[in-house]
Amino acid sequence: MHHMHKAYPITGTVCTGSAMKVPGTIPYLAMTEESRKRTTLRIGHPTGALEVKVDSDTGVTPAKIKYVKVFRTARKIMDGTVYIRTEE
Repeated sequence: MHHMHKAYPITGTVCTGSAMKVPGTIPYLAMTEESRKRTTLRIGHPTGALEVKVDSDTGVTPAKIKYVKVFRTARKIMDGTVYIRTEE
């Protein structure tokens, strides 16, 4: 309790990424002007960073989020041998 889990959840990534594109939110205010122009954003967390792609229309009130894409990588979590019977 009272600390962030080492792996940032995807739901948090989607919400934070969306908030980063809405003027006036804390994540938006924490970004540089250059970062605000990008559609692909990097969100740092305890074990690295996640990329999220957000397309938004901030020219309307309230701002509209058109879509959010999250990029994930797969890693091998097991290596082994499976023995399958060929005769019954």
